[in-house]
Amino acid sequence: MPVATPDYISRTKTITCPVDLVDHTLLHALSLDRSWYDWYQWFEHFGVQPGGPLAGPTFDNHLLMMQAALSGRGVALGWIGTASDCLRQGQLTAVLKDPIILDTGLYAVVRNTRDKRIESFLKWITALAAAETEIVNGSFL
Repeated sequence: MPVATPDYISRTKTITCPVDLVDHTLLHALSLDRSWYDWYQWFEHFGVQPGGPLAGPTFDNHLLMMQAALSGRGVALGWIGTASDCLRQGQLTAVLKDPIILDTGLYAVVRNTRDKRIESFLKWITALAAAETEIVNGSFL
C-alpha cells in the first residue's frame, strides 16, 4: 500500500484516489522479481495510466526506499513486512486505504514428528501473520 510520513501528507497535494499519486514524488525500489509490485503495476491494478515515466528517485532495494519514505522524501509502496511497524508507531501513514492483497504466500513444511521447537515457531509465525492481517484490514490504520 502507498505510505508516507504524516508531514509529507500535510505539506503536499491531497490524495483521495490512485490517480492523485501521479502528481506526487514516488519512491521506487529496483526489483527483478515481478511478484513484488512496482508503481507501474500498482497503477495498472487500479486502472490508472500515468501517461509517461513516473517521477521520483529509484533505490537499489526496498529498505533504502522505505528509509527515504521515513525521511519524508515521498510516497513509497510499503510491503506489509517492512511498513507495518512504522504504520503502528505512526511514523508512516497509509496514503490510501486500498491495499493490494497478493494471493501468494509462504508455506511451512514439517516432518510428521512432534517437536516443541517447531510447534513454538509455527505458533509464533502464525500469530505474527495474524497481526499483519489486522494492519491490512485497517485495525491499526
